[in-house]
Amino acid sequence: MRKYVLAALATAAVFAGCKNDFDVMADYKDITLVYGLLNQNDTAHYIKINKAYLGEGNAFLMAGIADSVNYQAADLTVKLEEYNNSTLTNTFPLTRTVNEIAKDTGLFASDANILYKSIATLNPQRRYKLVINNNKTGTTITSETQMIDNLNVTNPQNNQQVNIVGNTNFQFTAAFKSAKNALVYSMSIRFKYNEVNTVTSQVIAKSIDWNFPNIKSSNTNGGETLQIPLNPDGLFQLLANNLSAPGANIERQTAGLEFTFYAGGEDLSTYLDVNGPSNTLQQEKPEYTNITNGLGIFSCRYNKTIQNITLAPQSLDSLLNGRFTSQLGFTQ
Repeated sequence: MRKYVLAALATAAVFAGCKNDFDVMADYKDITLVYGLLNQNDTAHYIKINKAYLGEGNAFLMAGIADSVNYQAADLTVKLEEYNNSTLTNTFPLTRTVNEIAKDTGLFASDANILYKSIATLNPQRRYKLVINNNKTGTTITSETQMIDNLNVTNPQNNQQVNIVGNTNFQFTAAFKSAKNALVYSMSIRFKYNEVNTVTSQVIAKSIDWNFPNIKSSNTNGGETLQIPLNPDGLFQLLANNLSAPGANIERQTAGLEFTFYAGGEDLSTYLDVNGPSNTLQQEKPEYTNITNGLGIFSCRYNKTIQNITLAPQSLDSLLNGRFTSQLGFTQ
């Protein structure tokens, strides 16, 4: 029996798509798999390009063979084209890198993590087209994405003091305006703290992330007010679940909060919808891709971090003396 395995789709963390007319079970010997999310905030942009493979025998054994999932250096020519409307304004070649970023071990071959890299400065007002030329087959694989414009965060602001302890009249709510070309959003709060050895004065900086579910805007036009309310006990419960009482001569000191807001393009939003947990007995889902002559996702993302947020006295008192965290050794 022939075994078909879509390696890159199995190893990538997040995808999006909008087409379902590609038969992944057809007898193709070379199917290009693409994963790429462009973010103008990044100083380096990586595109993961693999291939599906088919062969006789055990698919799990084939998955561990690098040649089964990776193209050779001479096989592909990859570039990003930048457009202002329909006018080509720049072309950025992508360089093949090997193990520049380590790959997690697992089922699929991890001895060579091959990524295609550009250090181009991306313009949020431009459209980008990924062009992959397969030099062995003559096939051209393409996809396009707009960029996400600036995300306007209205609450909190940099250097703000926040009270996350709620009552019947108050609940802290993060707020922002939706960004142009984005549809799906999420937020993460990083609680930073130091562990201080009171004998040696050694300070170790640590942090714990509080992650929130995705939300959506009603469209991709931008300017819509979106809000994420905070559970008043959420941070303290998170700390209680992840920390134990400190060791001898160790005290903990808060070092502020960072709110990071994330935005994703419409294709990414579609993929998350399609590939989310099913609440029915029907588990089989359609294949989605926005890659022409291939499979996978090429879309956009954006992030903005609000820094130097401190806890208001009421929240700090709950951290030091509250029922969830009083035993965790925080002194300030």
